[in-house]
Amino acid sequence: MGIIERDVGMYNEEGFDPYEVKMFMQKNSSLANFAHAKVIETTDTNRILKLPCDIFAPCATDGSLNAGNMKKLSAKVVLEGANGPTTFKAD
Repeated sequence: MGIIERDVGMYNEEGFDPYEVKMFMQKNSSLANFAHAKVIETTDTNRILKLPCDIFAPCATDGSLNAGNMKKLSAKVVLEGANGPTTFKAD
C-alpha cells in the first residue's frame, strides 16, 4: 500500500493501520517521519506510483493522475475518489 500526501510519499507492502496514520498526521501535520513505512519519499512523491499495487485511489487533488505521471503507475485498477483526479490525457 502506498500513500502520497502533500509533502511525502510512503509505501509498505503489508499496508498501514489507517487509525495510526491518522493519529500521526494529526500530531505531526506530515507523514514524513512515519515509522511504519518501508519507503519514504520526500523529493519526488510520484516515485511511489512505480511501486506495485492493485488499486490506485486518487482522493484529494484534481489532476493527480496526469500525462506526466500516468506511465509510472503500476496499479491494476484506478479507483477515483475525488472530483477530476484523472486528466483527460491520462485517461
